[in-house]
Formats: sequence, C-alpha cells, structure tokens
Amino acid sequence: MKIALASTFLEKFFMTLHEKIYYMICIIKGYS
Repeated sequence: MKIALASTFLEKFFMTLHEKIYYMICIIKGYS
C-alpha cells in the first residue's frame, strides 16, 4: 500500500516538474 502511494506521489511530482519545465521553456521561447 505504501509503495503504491509512493509511486503515485512520484508520478505526480515528476508530472508537475515536467509541466513547470515545459512552461518555462515556452516562456523563454516567447520572450526570445
């Protein structure tokens, strides 16, 4: 049960991290 929660938490964490990086790249491309 704890392993499943940890994996879903990691998935959500990396998903949000990827979204933030993608969003920052879009902003940089927009300004340049």
